[in-house]
Amino acid sequence: MLALWQVGTLAERIFGSTRFAGLYLLAGVSGSLSSVLWSVLRHAPVSSVGASGAIFGIIGGLLAFLSRPHSGVPPTVVTELRGSLLPFLLFSLWMGFVYPHTDNAAHIGGLIGGWLAGHLLARSIHVPEGRGVVKPGG
Repeated sequence: MLALWQVGTLAERIFGSTRFAGLYLLAGVSGSLSSVLWSVLRHAPVSSVGASGAIFGIIGGLLAFLSRPHSGVPPTVVTELRGSLLPFLLFSLWMGFVYPHTDNAAHIGGLIGGWLAGHLLARSIHVPEGRGVVKPGG
């Protein structure tokens, strides 16, 4: 939940509340479907609970947004965010392989679904000049 609070706050500011909700839902569904598919392919039932697939999806959506050339985010901020998000993802996925009861299928499915949704839902945070600015006498 700490990861959701930290990453979710930033993602909601970037995507807006409605698009953030869409990103969260699409990532959660994607993670859940991946978990079910993996369970069927392995012929082994998986008990999966929690929001981690959706949280991975939010990170995927942020990474998709940051990869856009005209996102409006300064390059130094992009570098810093990638520098903190990627190690978190790698460590979390690695720990998921170390601990056998972790549903990495949901994590990876949520990440991929969130990345795709991030590309679909992203909008530039750059406000074009003159938009929303009241000019004197106008």
